[in-house]
Amino acid sequence: MKTIKNFLYTHATAIALASVASLNEFSKYGLCGDKVVMIAAAVSVVAGMVRGFAGFGAAMLMTPVFSALYGPAVGVALCLLLEIAVALPLLPRAVRYVDWRRIGVILAAAIVGAPLGNLL
Repeated sequence: MKTIKNFLYTHATAIALASVASLNEFSKYGLCGDKVVMIAAAVSVVAGMVRGFAGFGAAMLMTPVFSALYGPAVGVALCLLLEIAVALPLLPRAVRYVDWRRIGVILAAAIVGAPLGNLL
């Protein structure tokens, strides 16, 4: 039952966000907004099935297609919003299993390492 709920939630969110993103101009590629939304909806359905069965992998399928349809900035942001929307309801149950001491060490390393890596 949880898989079906996750599956339906992913698709409804993906189709709604894809509809908003399809307001961009696609006439130079010969794609009208309806075709783009249908392609995005079909990809999100398949990605939702993969996520429902494996627990991950939806963004791996959606990001390249959404980036091709909407451009990299919109495509990646759209996939990130979808992943947040799907993972957010799982957060309250997962928090109690977090090893905060280990997360603190990783966070400290990330705070130091991310700016250094950005300079490279």
